[in-house]
Amino acid sequence: MTDTVLLPGVTKRPDDLLDAGETLIWWGSPEPRRFAMRGAAIKVPFMLFFVGFSIFWMIGAAKAGGFVWTFGLLFFGVGLWGLGEPLRRYRDASGMRYVVTDQRTIVAAPGWQKSFLIRTLPFIEVNASKPPLGDVLFFNVEISNSEGPNTIERDGFIGIPEAEAVAREMRRLQAAAP
Repeated sequence: MTDTVLLPGVTKRPDDLLDAGETLIWWGSPEPRRFAMRGAAIKVPFMLFFVGFSIFWMIGAAKAGGFVWTFGLLFFGVGLWGLGEPLRRYRDASGMRYVVTDQRTIVAAPGWQKSFLIRTLPFIEVNASKPPLGDVLFFNVEISNSEGPNTIERDGFIGIPEAEAVAREMRRLQAAAP
C-alpha cells in the first residue's frame, strides 16, 4: 500500500504536509458527491421545512399589512444557506487531501489542517455502507447546539475507495507504533 493514489485526479504527492523523517503511506481525497451528501439526509428536509414555513409566515404577515413580514426574510435566508451546504461541501471536496504517514493521519484543506498521531487515535472504524466508497472514521468532532447539549460526530476520511484497506493499514501502523 506504499505510495499509491486511490482516487483518479489526485496526482500530486502531498510532500508539503509531511514532517521531516515521515514516510508517506497513502494519500487521496474525498469523492465530491459522497462528501457533499454526508449528513444531508437529515439537514435538507429540515431546511426545506424551514424555508417553507418562513414563506408561509411572510405571506400571512404581509396580509396584515406593514413591514413585519420582512422579519421572515432572515429565516428564509438561513434556510437557503442551510440548503446550500451540500453545494458548498461539494466545492470544498476538490481542495481536500487525506494523508496517512508512518506517524500521523492528516486531513487538510486550503487554509486549515488537522493531524493526529497514529498511536493516539482513539478508534479506527470503517463505514462502508455504500460501496465502492467508504469512510474511515478516527476522530470526534463536537457540534455545538444552541438548543441543548453539544453532540459528538465521528469524522475522518470521508468518501474514499478501498476504505477497508486504508483502515487495515492504519491499524497495522498503530499496532507497530512505539
